[in-house]
Amino acid sequence: MSIVVPVKSMLVQRFTSYILMAAVMMAAGCASLPANSPSGPITIERQGSFYVGGRQVTAAGTYDKTSALPSSAGQTFWIDQMYVQYQVPVNARKLPLVLVHGGGGSGRVWETTPDGREGYQTIFLRRGFPVYIVDSPRGGRSGFPSFTGDLGKLDDKQQIVPARTFAAGREQAWSRWRLGPNYPETFEVQAFPMNAVDSFLKHIRPAVAEDPALAGVLDEFLTELSFHLVNLAVAVDPQRIAVGGGMVRSWEMIGPRLRAALDAAVPYPPELVIAAFPYDAPLIGALAHGVAAARGRSTGVATAQKGIPG
Repeated sequence: MSIVVPVKSMLVQRFTSYILMAAVMMAAGCASLPANSPSGPITIERQGSFYVGGRQVTAAGTYDKTSALPSSAGQTFWIDQMYVQYQVPVNARKLPLVLVHGGGGSGRVWETTPDGREGYQTIFLRRGFPVYIVDSPRGGRSGFPSFTGDLGKLDDKQQIVPARTFAAGREQAWSRWRLGPNYPETFEVQAFPMNAVDSFLKHIRPAVAEDPALAGVLDEFLTELSFHLVNLAVAVDPQRIAVGGGMVRSWEMIGPRLRAALDAAVPYPPELVIAAFPYDAPLIGALAHGVAAARGRSTGVATAQKGIPG
Protein backbone atom coordinates (compact mmCIF):
# COMPACT_ATOMS: atom_id res chain seq x y z
CA MET A 1 0.00 0.00 0.00
CA SER A 2 1.31 3.44 -0.92
CA ILE A 3 0.19 6.83 0.37
CA VAL A 4 1.00 10.01 -1.55
CA VAL A 5 1.59 13.01 0.70
CA PRO A 6 1.79 16.38 -1.14
CA VAL A 7 4.06 18.88 0.62
CA LYS A 8 3.64 22.67 0.39
CA SER A 9 6.49 25.15 0.13
CA MET A 10 7.86 26.23 3.50
CA LEU A 11 7.66 29.87 2.50
CA VAL A 12 3.90 29.56 2.25
CA GLN A 13 3.66 28.37 5.85
CA ARG A 14 4.59 31.84 7.13
CA PHE A 15 1.41 33.27 5.64
CA THR A 16 -1.00 30.36 6.19
CA SER A 17 -3.67 32.58 7.72
CA TYR A 18 -3.68 34.86 4.66
CA ILE A 19 -3.86 31.97 2.23
CA LEU A 20 -6.70 30.25 4.09
CA MET A 21 -8.64 33.51 4.19
CA ALA A 22 -8.19 34.02 0.46
CA ALA A 23 -9.18 30.43 -0.31
CA VAL A 24 -12.37 30.65 1.74
CA MET A 25 -13.38 33.89 0.06
CA MET A 26 -12.67 32.56 -3.40
CA ALA A 27 -14.81 29.51 -2.68
CA ALA A 28 -17.60 31.69 -1.35
CA GLY A 29 -17.56 34.03 -4.32
CA CYS A 30 -16.91 31.77 -7.30
CA ALA A 31 -20.50 30.60 -7.67
CA SER A 32 -21.68 34.14 -8.33
CA LEU A 33 -18.87 35.25 -10.65
CA PRO A 34 -20.01 36.35 -14.09
CA ALA A 35 -19.12 34.08 -17.01
CA ASN A 36 -17.18 36.88 -18.70
CA SER A 37 -15.48 39.65 -16.77
CA PRO A 38 -16.25 43.21 -17.93
CA SER A 39 -13.58 45.36 -19.50
CA GLY A 40 -12.93 49.07 -19.42
CA PRO A 41 -12.28 51.40 -16.48
CA ILE A 42 -12.58 50.23 -12.88
CA THR A 43 -14.01 52.61 -10.29
CA ILE A 44 -12.03 52.46 -7.03
CA GLU A 45 -13.72 53.69 -3.86
CA ARG A 46 -10.50 53.83 -1.84
CA GLN A 47 -6.92 52.64 -2.04
CA GLY A 48 -3.73 52.95 -0.08
CA SER A 49 -0.98 51.07 1.67
CA PHE A 50 0.32 50.37 5.16
CA TYR A 51 2.89 48.34 7.08
CA VAL A 52 1.97 45.62 9.54
CA GLY A 53 3.96 43.70 12.16
CA GLY A 54 7.69 44.03 12.59
CA ARG A 55 9.87 44.76 15.60
CA GLN A 56 12.40 47.30 16.84
CA VAL A 57 16.10 46.65 17.40
CA THR A 58 18.64 48.99 18.99
CA ALA A 59 22.36 49.02 18.32
CA ALA A 60 24.81 49.20 21.19
CA GLY A 61 26.73 52.40 21.77
CA THR A 62 25.87 56.10 21.71
CA TYR A 63 24.39 58.01 18.80
CA ASP A 64 26.71 60.70 17.46
CA LYS A 65 24.55 63.52 16.10
CA THR A 66 27.60 65.54 15.04
CA SER A 67 28.60 63.03 12.36
CA ALA A 68 27.57 63.73 8.76
CA LEU A 69 27.20 59.98 8.21
CA PRO A 70 26.53 58.49 11.66
CA SER A 71 26.99 54.80 12.34
CA SER A 72 24.23 52.54 13.67
CA ALA A 73 25.54 52.96 17.24
CA GLY A 74 22.81 54.01 19.68
CA GLN A 75 20.11 54.06 17.00
CA THR A 76 16.81 52.15 16.95
CA PHE A 77 15.48 50.59 13.73
CA TRP A 78 12.24 48.94 12.61
CA ILE A 79 12.76 45.56 10.88
CA ASP A 80 10.64 42.64 9.57
CA GLN A 81 7.54 44.74 8.92
CA MET A 82 5.34 43.74 5.97
CA TYR A 83 4.16 46.13 3.26
CA VAL A 84 0.52 45.85 2.18
CA GLN A 85 -1.19 47.76 -0.63
CA TYR A 86 -4.94 47.63 -1.12
CA GLN A 87 -7.71 48.70 -3.48
CA VAL A 88 -11.44 48.58 -2.75
CA PRO A 89 -13.86 48.88 -5.71
CA VAL A 90 -17.27 50.54 -5.45
CA ASN A 91 -20.06 48.22 -4.30
CA ALA A 92 -17.41 45.86 -2.97
CA ARG A 93 -18.07 42.40 -1.64
CA LYS A 94 -18.00 42.05 2.14
CA LEU A 95 -14.81 39.99 2.40
CA PRO A 96 -11.45 40.82 0.74
CA LEU A 97 -8.83 38.71 -0.98
CA VAL A 98 -5.25 38.76 0.30
CA LEU A 99 -2.73 37.78 -2.41
CA VAL A 100 0.61 36.40 -1.14
CA HIS A 101 3.53 35.84 -3.52
CA GLY A 102 5.96 32.93 -3.45
CA GLY A 103 9.69 32.72 -2.88
CA GLY A 104 11.87 34.95 -5.03
CA GLY A 105 8.96 37.21 -5.93
CA SER A 106 7.11 40.25 -4.67
CA GLY A 107 3.57 41.58 -4.76
CA ARG A 108 4.24 42.74 -8.30
CA VAL A 109 3.50 39.22 -9.61
CA TRP A 110 -0.24 39.78 -9.00
CA GLU A 111 -0.44 43.13 -10.78
CA THR A 112 0.35 42.32 -14.41
CA THR A 113 1.38 39.21 -16.36
CA PRO A 114 4.89 39.17 -17.84
CA ASP A 115 3.45 39.91 -21.30
CA GLY A 116 1.34 42.84 -20.09
CA ARG A 117 -2.12 41.32 -19.61
CA GLU A 118 -4.26 42.06 -16.55
CA GLY A 119 -3.12 40.25 -13.42
CA TYR A 120 -5.24 38.73 -10.65
CA GLN A 121 -5.33 42.07 -8.84
CA THR A 122 -7.35 43.63 -11.67
CA ILE A 123 -9.33 40.47 -12.44
CA PHE A 124 -10.68 40.26 -8.89
CA LEU A 125 -11.26 44.00 -8.62
CA ARG A 126 -13.51 43.72 -11.68
CA ARG A 127 -15.47 41.04 -9.83
CA GLY A 128 -16.04 43.28 -6.84
CA PHE A 129 -13.42 41.95 -4.43
CA PRO A 130 -11.34 44.28 -2.26
CA VAL A 131 -7.76 43.17 -3.02
CA TYR A 132 -4.80 43.32 -0.64
CA ILE A 133 -1.30 42.56 -2.02
CA VAL A 134 1.67 41.98 0.29
CA ASP A 135 5.43 42.08 -0.06
CA SER A 136 6.72 39.51 2.40
CA PRO A 137 9.07 40.71 5.17
CA ARG A 138 12.70 41.14 4.10
CA GLY A 139 11.74 41.60 0.47
CA GLY A 140 10.26 44.10 -1.98
CA ARG A 141 8.81 47.23 -0.43
CA SER A 142 8.84 45.64 3.03
CA GLY A 143 12.52 46.46 3.17
CA PHE A 144 15.59 44.51 4.18
CA PRO A 145 17.09 44.51 7.70
CA SER A 146 20.43 46.12 7.04
CA PHE A 147 21.94 49.16 8.68
CA THR A 148 25.00 51.41 8.37
CA GLY A 149 27.97 49.18 7.69
CA ASP A 150 28.23 45.47 6.89
CA LEU A 151 25.21 43.69 5.44
CA GLY A 152 22.72 42.75 8.16
CA LYS A 153 25.04 43.70 11.03
CA LEU A 154 23.52 45.93 13.73
CA ASP A 155 26.57 45.92 16.04
CA ASP A 156 29.41 43.61 17.05
CA LYS A 157 27.05 41.26 18.91
CA GLN A 158 23.94 41.49 16.72
CA GLN A 159 24.09 40.03 13.20
CA ILE A 160 20.38 40.32 12.38
CA VAL A 161 20.66 38.41 9.10
CA PRO A 162 23.64 36.56 7.61
CA ALA A 163 25.86 38.62 5.34
CA ARG A 164 25.19 36.27 2.45
CA THR A 165 22.43 36.20 -0.16
CA PHE A 166 21.35 33.93 -2.98
CA ALA A 167 19.28 34.44 -6.10
CA ALA A 168 17.92 32.24 -8.87
CA GLY A 169 19.66 32.98 -12.17
CA ARG A 170 18.15 32.35 -15.58
CA GLU A 171 19.27 28.71 -15.75
CA GLN A 172 17.92 27.76 -12.31
CA ALA A 173 14.72 29.77 -12.75
CA TRP A 174 14.08 28.07 -16.10
CA SER A 175 13.59 24.62 -14.55
CA ARG A 176 12.37 25.78 -11.12
CA TRP A 177 9.39 27.60 -12.61
CA ARG A 178 8.84 24.88 -15.23
CA LEU A 179 9.54 26.78 -18.41
CA GLY A 180 11.38 23.68 -19.58
CA PRO A 181 13.58 20.81 -18.38
CA ASN A 182 16.80 22.78 -18.99
CA TYR A 183 17.58 26.21 -20.43
CA PRO A 184 16.80 26.95 -23.27
CA GLU A 185 14.57 23.89 -23.88
CA THR A 186 10.80 24.34 -23.44
CA PHE A 187 8.05 21.87 -22.66
CA GLU A 188 5.87 20.87 -25.62
CA VAL A 189 2.71 21.87 -23.76
CA GLN A 190 3.48 25.39 -22.61
CA ALA A 191 0.98 28.04 -21.49
CA PHE A 192 3.61 30.54 -20.39
CA PRO A 193 4.08 33.48 -22.80
CA MET A 194 7.64 32.62 -23.85
CA ASN A 195 8.04 35.95 -25.64
CA ALA A 196 7.98 37.60 -22.19
CA VAL A 197 10.54 35.45 -20.37
CA ASP A 198 12.95 38.35 -19.84
CA SER A 199 10.17 40.39 -18.21
CA PHE A 200 9.46 37.46 -15.88
CA LEU A 201 13.11 36.97 -14.92
CA LYS A 202 13.50 40.65 -14.03
CA HIS A 203 11.02 40.38 -11.15
CA ILE A 204 12.94 37.62 -9.31
CA ARG A 205 14.54 39.07 -6.20
CA PRO A 206 17.44 37.76 -4.08
CA ALA A 207 16.90 36.30 -0.61
CA VAL A 208 19.03 35.89 2.51
CA ALA A 209 20.99 32.66 2.65
CA GLU A 210 20.75 30.70 5.90
CA ASP A 211 18.20 33.12 7.31
CA PRO A 212 17.64 32.19 11.01
CA ALA A 213 13.99 33.24 10.80
CA LEU A 214 13.47 31.00 7.78
CA ALA A 215 15.30 28.16 9.50
CA GLY A 216 12.86 28.46 12.41
CA VAL A 217 9.90 28.33 10.05
CA LEU A 218 11.35 25.25 8.35
CA ASP A 219 11.99 23.48 11.66
CA GLU A 220 8.43 24.19 12.84
CA PHE A 221 7.02 22.96 9.53
CA LEU A 222 9.05 19.72 9.55
CA THR A 223 8.07 19.02 13.16
CA GLU A 224 4.39 19.45 12.27
CA LEU A 225 4.70 17.35 9.12
CA SER A 226 6.52 14.57 10.99
CA PHE A 227 3.80 14.51 13.66
CA HIS A 228 1.02 14.02 11.11
CA LEU A 229 3.03 11.53 9.08
CA VAL A 230 3.65 9.37 12.16
CA ASN A 231 -0.06 9.45 13.08
CA LEU A 232 -0.94 8.45 9.53
CA ALA A 233 1.55 5.57 9.56
CA VAL A 234 0.27 4.26 12.91
CA ALA A 235 -3.39 4.49 11.86
CA VAL A 236 -3.09 3.01 8.37
CA ASP A 237 0.05 0.83 8.69
CA PRO A 238 1.21 1.31 5.08
CA GLN A 239 4.07 -0.58 3.52
CA ARG A 240 5.30 2.51 1.71
CA ILE A 241 4.73 6.28 1.92
CA ALA A 242 5.44 8.23 -1.27
CA VAL A 243 5.99 11.94 -0.78
CA GLY A 244 5.26 14.42 -3.57
CA GLY A 245 5.19 18.19 -3.92
CA GLY A 246 7.57 21.07 -4.51
CA MET A 247 9.58 20.56 -1.35
CA VAL A 248 10.91 17.17 -2.44
CA ARG A 249 13.39 19.26 -4.42
CA SER A 250 14.98 19.64 -0.96
CA TRP A 251 14.62 15.96 -0.09
CA GLU A 252 18.11 15.86 1.40
CA MET A 253 16.80 18.30 4.02
CA ILE A 254 13.33 16.93 4.77
CA GLY A 255 13.83 13.21 4.06
CA PRO A 256 16.10 12.44 7.05
CA ARG A 257 13.76 14.28 9.45
CA LEU A 258 10.73 12.30 8.29
CA ARG A 259 12.70 9.05 8.30
CA ALA A 260 13.92 9.62 11.86
CA ALA A 261 10.40 10.44 13.10
CA LEU A 262 8.93 7.27 11.56
CA ASP A 263 11.73 5.06 12.92
CA ALA A 264 11.37 6.50 16.42
CA ALA A 265 7.58 6.32 16.79
CA VAL A 266 6.18 3.62 14.47
CA PRO A 267 6.50 -0.05 15.54
CA TYR A 268 6.90 -1.25 11.95
CA PRO A 269 8.03 1.84 10.06
CA PRO A 270 7.12 1.98 6.36
CA GLU A 271 9.41 2.59 3.43
CA LEU A 272 9.70 6.31 2.63
CA VAL A 273 10.19 7.26 -1.02
CA ILE A 274 9.78 10.18 -3.42
CA ALA A 275 6.65 9.90 -5.58
CA ALA A 276 6.99 8.86 -9.24
CA PHE A 277 5.71 12.34 -10.20
CA PRO A 278 7.46 14.24 -7.40
CA TYR A 279 6.72 17.85 -8.33
CA ASP A 280 3.41 17.58 -10.15
CA ALA A 281 1.64 14.89 -8.09
CA PRO A 282 -0.83 17.38 -6.53
CA LEU A 283 -1.50 18.91 -9.96
CA ILE A 284 -2.08 15.51 -11.54
CA GLY A 285 -4.40 14.51 -8.69
CA ALA A 286 -6.40 17.72 -8.99
CA LEU A 287 -6.66 17.20 -12.76
CA ALA A 288 -7.91 13.64 -12.23
CA HIS A 289 -10.61 14.91 -9.84
CA GLY A 290 -11.60 17.63 -12.30
CA VAL A 291 -11.88 15.24 -15.24
CA ALA A 292 -13.85 12.74 -13.17
CA ALA A 293 -16.20 15.45 -11.93
CA ALA A 294 -16.77 16.72 -15.47
CA ARG A 295 -17.68 13.19 -16.54
CA GLY A 296 -19.91 12.65 -13.52
CA ARG A 297 -17.77 9.89 -12.04
CA SER A 298 -16.39 9.36 -8.54
CA THR A 299 -12.61 9.27 -8.04
CA GLY A 300 -13.00 6.89 -5.11
CA VAL A 301 -12.35 9.50 -2.42
CA ALA A 302 -14.94 9.24 0.32
CA THR A 303 -16.53 12.42 1.66
CA ALA A 304 -17.90 11.41 5.04
CA GLN A 305 -19.55 14.75 5.75
CA LYS A 306 -21.82 14.37 2.72
CA GLY A 307 -22.21 10.62 2.89
CA ILE A 308 -20.68 10.06 -0.55
CA PRO A 309 -19.45 6.47 -0.91
CA GLY A 310 -15.82 5.91 -1.90
